[in-house]
Amino acid sequence: MPISLRLLLSFPNSSDLDKFMEAYCIALNKLKEAMEKPVKETTSFIKDMYAELKRLCVPSNADEPLLCPKQCRRTSCS
Repeated sequence: MPISLRLLLSFPNSSDLDKFMEAYCIALNKLKEAMEKPVKETTSFIKDMYAELKRLCVPSNADEPLLCPKQCRRTSCS
């Protein structure tokens, strides 16, 4: 007998099943949020690094930026 069917049969009435499903959904939402947090932090860090690199690649008074790689100079850091 599949586990899901055993779970359904183990609940005496639908209100117990509803409570279980609600608790299960809450747990899944918390897990989803916990898994998304590091991804959001990483994405934010990468965006900040791109912005910093772009800032470093913009020439101030010099003809060419000193801290910009050759590839970046050719494509104007965009």
